[in-house]
Amino acid sequence: MQQTLGMDQPSAAEEFWSQDSQVEAFSKNSDVLLYESDLIAEAIAAASTTGEVKEVHAVGVGTGRELPAVRALLPEAKISAWDVSEPMVQACSAFVQDQGLTNISVGQADIVDLSSHGTNADLVVLLNAILCYVNTPQDRRRALLALHGLLRSGGTIAVVVHQPNSRPDWAMWFGFRSLLCRLSLAEGSSGDRRISHGDSTMLFHHFRPTELRRLLTESGFEHIRIRSLRTWSRETGHRIPWRSPNPLMVTAVRSQR
Repeated sequence: MQQTLGMDQPSAAEEFWSQDSQVEAFSKNSDVLLYESDLIAEAIAAASTTGEVKEVHAVGVGTGRELPAVRALLPEAKISAWDVSEPMVQACSAFVQDQGLTNISVGQADIVDLSSHGTNADLVVLLNAILCYVNTPQDRRRALLALHGLLRSGGTIAVVVHQPNSRPDWAMWFGFRSLLCRLSLAEGSSGDRRISHGDSTMLFHHFRPTELRRLLTESGFEHIRIRSLRTWSRETGHRIPWRSPNPLMVTAVRSQR
């Protein structure tokens, strides 16, 4: 089943992700990584302390690589999968059918519009650094408020985002950019980086842990856990490549107050 929400005009993200080469690239990455599966399981455990996990939203799914893992962890849950790009939605729908996955709907929506689609989700999953593609501080706040609006009290989000200090080379680049921003020689946030694919270009935001914790708290989340992939690697004993992007792994619970 396909749905469309709040997509009157193409956004920069929609154009960026609607390129045929993007859909093809996503289709080749069909597996969830171990740390992502662990993150989802942690979020399920957190949500389960306040109720059964029966309704899940997966946001920014691309061609749907995370859906088999979510289904395996939650065999009976109703899953709503969303992406901003219509070609991705079509590819995801085909993937769901090919995999024989049931009780999953696939729809097109921008993350900031999702709060209009229900308020009782137990879990929201964002594995593909979706928040990094939200360009402005105002829209990042709107996006988190939309996620907050999707969840029941005590519902949980599982999020992966990138950070500026993840590797020494990135830390140097973002340190220099931060200096330029302080001197008013560069526009935007010190965590912004411009990325290109095909004919499209857009900003990609890297979150500092303190920045992300503040945004989550201001948006009504609590019990926030933020750690890097390298921290997870040390905790679990699973080695990762030294040039790994070392993203941040995040779980947070909608406040019950």
